[in-house]
Amino acid sequence: MRRRKKPILALLLTTATLITACSSPKGETTMTTPESTASSTSASTAPTTTPPATSEPIEVPYADGSEITLTNKRDAIGLAVRGNELIITSLGAKQGENRIVENSVFALPQTATVDGVATEPEWSFVGVARMRAAAMIGMPSTEIADYQFKDEALGLSLSVSCRAYLDHAGPFEFQTVLTNKNDTDVRIDPAEFASVTLVPGNTAELVMIKKESGMAEGYTHHDGQRFRGSGIYRIPVTDQTDEAAWVSTSQNFNSSGYLPMIYLDMATHGAYAALEWSAGRVTACSIDGGLRLAVDMDNIVSRGRKFTTIVPAGESFTFPNVYIGAYEGDLESGSNEFKAWFFACKAPKTLRASETEPQTQMDMQLGLDVPAGIEAIKWDYGWWSNDALEGWKSLEGSWQLRNTDYLGVLGGYGLGTMAEFGELAAEKGLSWTVYLLLHDTLGADGNPTDEFGPFNSLTNPDWFSDRRVADGMGLSADLGNAECVEYLKGALAAFFTENNVTTWRSDFEPICMSSSRENRHDPMGSDVMYWCTVGFSELVDHLYAAVPGFRYESCSSGGSMKDLFTATKAVVINCDDAANYLSMRTTFYDSSYVIHPAQLQLPCNSDNFNPSANGIFHPKISADAADDGYDFTDAMMDMGYRTLMLGVPMFSSWTGTIDRAYYEEYGMMYTQKIRPLVRDGELYHILPRPDGVHWDGVMYADPDSENAIKGAVFLFKPSEEAGDSVTVQLRGLERNTTYHLIFEDHPEANYSATGAELMDGGVTATVKYVGSEIIWITE
Repeated sequence: MRRRKKPILALLLTTATLITACSSPKGETTMTTPESTASSTSASTAPTTTPPATSEPIEVPYADGSEITLTNKRDAIGLAVRGNELIITSLGAKQGENRIVENSVFALPQTATVDGVATEPEWSFVGVARMRAAAMIGMPSTEIADYQFKDEALGLSLSVSCRAYLDHAGPFEFQTVLTNKNDTDVRIDPAEFASVTLVPGNTAELVMIKKESGMAEGYTHHDGQRFRGSGIYRIPVTDQTDEAAWVSTSQNFNSSGYLPMIYLDMATHGAYAALEWSAGRVTACSIDGGLRLAVDMDNIVSRGRKFTTIVPAGESFTFPNVYIGAYEGDLESGSNEFKAWFFACKAPKTLRASETEPQTQMDMQLGLDVPAGIEAIKWDYGWWSNDALEGWKSLEGSWQLRNTDYLGVLGGYGLGTMAEFGELAAEKGLSWTVYLLLHDTLGADGNPTDEFGPFNSLTNPDWFSDRRVADGMGLSADLGNAECVEYLKGALAAFFTENNVTTWRSDFEPICMSSSRENRHDPMGSDVMYWCTVGFSELVDHLYAAVPGFRYESCSSGGSMKDLFTATKAVVINCDDAANYLSMRTTFYDSSYVIHPAQLQLPCNSDNFNPSANGIFHPKISADAADDGYDFTDAMMDMGYRTLMLGVPMFSSWTGTIDRAYYEEYGMMYTQKIRPLVRDGELYHILPRPDGVHWDGVMYADPDSENAIKGAVFLFKPSEEAGDSVTVQLRGLERNTTYHLIFEDHPEANYSATGAELMDGGVTATVKYVGSEIIWITE
């Protein structure tokens, strides 16, 4: 018997009192009551919460093959059913060119095993409901077309919904829910559960971005470690194209694949498909003159291994959300549009609603007496113990303060408890981030103990996998176990609330990659990551609801959870784990084609860019400067801190070498000048990917901003091999507006020019030796 909790009604397309209008395939309009649409509202738990429809449904008189068109702020998608197949008939700008081949079939789940017999369902169309959801607090207005199918013989029903976000340009969101109406369990082997076939141009190329969780590809770490590759993969489309952007939860360095999105870019326009989940694939395959983008969860655990799971009797299985969209312009334009849509429609409300997000943060190296511009302090790994066991701290999982260094900080303020510390942090206007692992509780001897409560493998062995991320660590919690999730909901909500903790920072694979337990998933099953992701989603959603002012900050050995599912839960995501400014600038450059820069946290060790930090300064840069006042140390410190400014800065020095003046300068610069651009501006990659030798740089543009600063250009000259000057064409400005350019380091270079002049002819910056420059754009 599967260990299942009672079904939880997912927030899908209907409410308890909503009557939806739909019709039969023959064209007779019928009224479908909540009882007859129960199949779409009894899912055990949806992967992500989608806003429910709250307004009256729109009646859809449906004739076989007739088309429904959904529109958002700029684009439209056409949908129809032909011969019991769901077809995407059109995709693109409302008045623009269609990006879809004729009869682009949307994939439906393919295999189900009922009573021991594996069968491909013969889905028959039942009806379609169309409805609008008015905008609510924290929820944008949407329109939905919900297509219903069934296989009467197999006792299965299927809901495929397409959601348009009416006030935003961007993709259309698909969600599929399969319901088992039998009295016995059904095993599904769904294979592809979403697809679209696009028309590629003659110069079309796929763009795929590696996750680069540990460090940037092509970057050499101080210990000699290096991962080959280019981070960004541009692959020309041919009649032999067969690619996959796969993603998993593996916390090992650079082992968890790609950001789960594929762009089909044709220089002047493009399209894409993306997966909102922690484990799965977006695939691209050439077929019959088109390029088919599809989504599945196969081949993630190992090559050739298909995803399969059990849907218990009377319950539903909710597939991960899929985004399908098109854009006008080049990849920069398309990615900016996608990220703006994601920020407005999918990112955590905590991030969207507050203009003081994302927060600047530093490790707790100065207690609560931090420089101006620092908004959050972080307690890192090991605050629960002084004891080291094979390089890691013992007493994981107990969540009790024992570390003498942290206790010494509390004592310096006359405090004795975490709760008192959290209260004082709040009084000082600081947010408090606490690092907490979902690992088995260990005693001082490194073995499991039941001394500190039920969260241990002695009392509750089914709550834990057999996966140990590193020697000396506790077993990872198996969030496929519903009882474990329920316990953690209460325990963590109490911990954060009682101790006045603002932010939870995770690490070391909180979404377990594998487990030999039989929980909601199979033992060592291909569905472990799916169900552990569901459990993690349930947990984080509960904490947002139960803990006042709660924030979730994602880390898993750096950026192992850098994906679009995590981006719906985490205010910020650790970009990589190298803690090196050059690696971080490079992974930011890559990841920011998919993940919004306001969610890319850049935790750099300032010792890496401090030439005075003997043995730690890396890469080993030198400058053969004449005696003309050039300060190499200051130039390097500026370059490093300006790297942090690109996304979300986290300040730290592993040697404790903290120069408050730099922290204050750049903390205040970020909060007052840069953060509004990171939140609301468009990001352009105006120079090639960083390589540690040649000029690199990005810029933000927000010409409609009410702030004085309408944009900022960040330029980096990492070696003397690069020329002293570089000219870059700017993007995203108003052509007829006159802008004033202010050079942070060279005010003598300030000048004014029109947007047309800056975008057509460019702007030139000069940096001698090694260094960087910021150019502020005002009107």
